Amino acid sequence: MMNKKNGGQTIKGSYSVVDPDGYVRTVTYTADPKNGFQAKVTREPTDVKIKVVPSPNRSASAST
Repeated sequence: MMNKKNGGQTIKGSYSVVDPDGYVRTVTYTADPKNGFQAKVTREPTDVKIKVVPSPNRSASAST
């Protein structure tokens, strides 16, 4: 999820991602000429489970 608003020279927005440990990380930010970039990050538990799938073994060379 991502939201962004541009009110003149101030940009405000937020986005959320589900971390591999199942927590939702939300970043809320503001950027303006006076204060620069300011971000607040929160983490909330959720019941979403992320299945980690091992990557395929690519060390074996292809035969010709």
